[in-house]
Amino acid sequence: MDINWRDRRGRKADGIHLNWRFELHTEYMMFAERVLLLSKIHGWNFWGGGVDNYAITLSQNKRDGLYITIRINPCDDYKYYVSYTSEINPNNILKEQYKECIGETFDEAVSFLNHYLERNQYEPEYQHLTHCFMGGAYDRYPLAKKWAYEELEQRSAIGV
Repeated sequence: MDINWRDRRGRKADGIHLNWRFELHTEYMMFAERVLLLSKIHGWNFWGGGVDNYAITLSQNKRDGLYITIRINPCDDYKYYVSYTSEINPNNILKEQYKECIGETFDEAVSFLNHYLERNQYEPEYQHLTHCFMGGAYDRYPLAKKWAYEELEQRSAIGV
């Protein structure tokens, strides 16, 4: 994953560089995978948003449980924002409800989320499953991810 894709926003693919949107989709996919892993470790439910939403909700499976939704915000240089709205489907959370910036990068957002989940550990009241619902045309992401991995291999091969 190219962590500097935000610097190339609006530029078209040239040669070995991917279009920045592929990097955005790849970052969202990798973020979703990492969040899914954290949700399994900490026992939270996972709910993924649609293609243009770039949001994921985690919820506790208990009465009066906590909710946290993290979104890559296109309106603020694709930084990560958080909402604590008690809505499971991240597609239903209004953009105005994401008020707190938790990081400018993937690593900062993952670090914030990991600390949040560690601070809010709980014992589930009953056996539960981690859910994963990815909305919209999510099927486009695996192709973007594949292309990003191919680019990474090409860069490694030529020493870039």
